[in-house]
Amino acid sequence: MAATGARMLAPEKSGVEAAETVEMRHSGESSVLASVVKTAQEGINKALEILGNWGGTEPAEITLNTDFMAKSMTPQEITSLIAAWQSGALSKQELYRNLQRGEIIDADKEYDDHEEEIFEDVTLPDDAA
Repeated sequence: MAATGARMLAPEKSGVEAAETVEMRHSGESSVLASVVKTAQEGINKALEILGNWGGTEPAEITLNTDFMAKSMTPQEITSLIAAWQSGALSKQELYRNLQRGEIIDADKEYDDHEEEIFEDVTLPDDAA
């Protein structure tokens, strides 16, 4: 596990390497790590179940994060998505979902909440008008 974790944190090789090649290499390492995390999660949840039953309360349950690899978008991908939205090839909600997948927008934020924040940012205060 230590070696796998160290490889995942190590800087990428300098030189040209296809994105698919990097993805395949990292997916193998991530699957091993995900298996360990799943086993740990099951063990913790079993312990919480026993504790809840022993204490006479509803057992708690946790879900551990298995998002090990950053999926950040390149500036070119963001520009392409915005151009597709501006040309009418994507709806605003499709643009939003793609930006969430690319980890530009928080995955837990609802579309309507995001729209409300944008509206609040561009709305001038009453005394500034």
